[in-house]
Amino acid sequence: MYDDHGLYYVGLTNCSLRSRIQKHTRDRHKDKWKKFSWYRIQDLEHTKDIETILLRIIDPKGNRVKGKFKKKKRKSEEEKDSRKKVVKTRRKK
Repeated sequence: MYDDHGLYYVGLTNCSLRSRIQKHTRDRHKDKWKKFSWYRIQDLEHTKDIETILLRIIDPKGNRVKGKFKKKKRKSEEEKDSRKKVVKTRRKK
C-alpha cells in the first residue's frame, strides 16, 4: 500500500485480496494509505522470503515487523525425514 510519500506497507494474504484490502480500511492502517498494487508470485515456496527482503530493504513505516526468513533444513535433517518416510511405508505392509 502507498501513501503520499511512497510505499507505506507490505503484506501477504492467504485469503482473497478483496477481503484483505477491506480489512485494511478498518484496521490500524485506516486512512493512512491511498492506493495499492499487488503481485502474484507463482512459486509460493519463496513468497515469505520475498516479503522479508522487501521489508528489510525498504522498511515501510506501516509495518511493525521486519520479517523472518524460512528456516532451511540441513541436509542431515532432510535425510532423517526421508528415512522416517521409508520406515513408515514399510510398517504399513
